[in-house]
Amino acid sequence: MDTPTQAFSLIVFLKNLSYIVACLAALEYLKLSSTAVAMLAILLFIDFITGILRAGIVDGPHSIKSSIGIRGAAAKALVFVIPFILAVAGKGVGVDMTALATASITIFIISTTYSILGNIHSTITGKPKTEFDAVDYLYQQVGKMLKGIIKEDV
Repeated sequence: MDTPTQAFSLIVFLKNLSYIVACLAALEYLKLSSTAVAMLAILLFIDFITGILRAGIVDGPHSIKSSIGIRGAAAKALVFVIPFILAVAGKGVGVDMTALATASITIFIISTTYSILGNIHSTITGKPKTEFDAVDYLYQQVGKMLKGIIKEDV
C-alpha cells in the first residue's frame, strides 16, 4: 500500500465484500434462491424509478415529493424483507416455511413486474394504473396457515 487512502479503500472494499458474503450465507441457511432475491431487488428498484417517472409525467412534476419518495422506498424495502421474515420465523418455531418464503418471492416478483408494466402503461397512455396488493394477499395466506397451525397444536 502506497498511501493510507489506499489502505482505507481496501478495508472499505473488504468490509463491503463481507456484507455480500454474509447475505449469501444467510440465503443459503434459509434455503432461499439468491438469484430470485437478486431479481426481486432489481425489479423493486426499477419499480421505484418507473413509479417516479410515471408520477412526474402523468401527475406532473409537482407530485414528486421527497416524503412520498421516502415512503415508496420504505415500502419497497419492507416488501423485500418479508420473505426473510417468513423464513426466519419458520426456523425460529421449527416449522418449515421455506416454501412459503419462496412463494412470497415469486408473488412479489410477479406483482412488481405487474407494477412496472402498469407504470409504463400509465406513462404512455396517461391513464391511472391498477394495483394488485401482493402484501395483502400474502398476509391473508399467512393468516390461514397460522390458523391451521394453531388448530393442529390444540
